[in-house]
Amino acid sequence: MGGDTIMTYSLQKLVKSISDLANSEKKYKSNGQDPKDIFNDLYLPAIKCCNQFVHDNKVISIKNVKDGDEVRFLNHYHTILNDDINVSHKKGKIKRVKYDEDHEEIFVKMDSHFDQLNDWDNSLIFNFPDDEDAYGSVEVKLIRRNDGI
Repeated sequence: MGGDTIMTYSLQKLVKSISDLANSEKKYKSNGQDPKDIFNDLYLPAIKCCNQFVHDNKVISIKNVKDGDEVRFLNHYHTILNDDINVSHKKGKIKRVKYDEDHEEIFVKMDSHFDQLNDWDNSLIFNFPDDEDAYGSVEVKLIRRNDGI
């Protein structure tokens, strides 16, 4: 799916979610249901949909990803044992591990399989600050942000 197609699809989902919310809230209130049910069944899905719409197609630094985010690489070659693998336009899920105040690793579990990554559970590893020169400027497209909602 191209960027414009994803944006159009997300906008359609957002509009439908808001429309469903407006129609369903009237029905819930007329049936005398608990306001907590209204929130959990109606508002929470709408909030999640809005968050998704806001984050679609946003480009951020690999250093600014959050644990659980889903991302798509822009143009990126990653070095694995003196071999560069092309992960441009490939998707993955983020896992951050902070070892101390100054040392952190960002793992990107790739959706596509790469033989070169077999020893690392099919994950790219960004080790900061050690990899700052090589990978400090890597940018990714945010597909889904883990907002904890």
